[in-house]
Amino acid sequence: MQKTLILGLIVGLAILLAGCNAPVTDTDTLTLVFDNQANEPVDPHFSRSGSNLSADQLFDNSSNSYQNFNGETTIPAKTKIEIQLPSTQAITIGSNQAEFGSIATWTGGISQESPILRQPEDFDASQKITFTFTKDIGGIYHTTVTISNN
Repeated sequence: MQKTLILGLIVGLAILLAGCNAPVTDTDTLTLVFDNQANEPVDPHFSRSGSNLSADQLFDNSSNSYQNFNGETTIPAKTKIEIQLPSTQAITIGSNQAEFGSIATWTGGISQESPILRQPEDFDASQKITFTFTKDIGGIYHTTVTISNN
């Protein structure tokens, strides 16, 4: 009896220290915000998958691409768009070198970053994920990610 109790405590402590998270369910919805603070439109090159993928696996598979930002494939300058996705479709999410500028020529530039996030390591469905697209004073384009509680 005493050995079983001690073994149970050790296993319980190991699970606690491992940081086990609740599984993602079909009823969970993830809120994503795309905040284009630049003076040019942006194609975020946003991808999502229902599986835990590497960056190459996520971005190299066109079926993971998401292109519906209020009915558009790009986000206009100085515009913030919020979307909801079932969490089971957003285990891995990311923006692959967002393209800024003219929709016809993409003469603006490319983001220096390609942030990628995974559930449950980086976020969970109760949080809001914001991708912010900017151009710094030196003319360099950036994509940053903020995770906040809803």
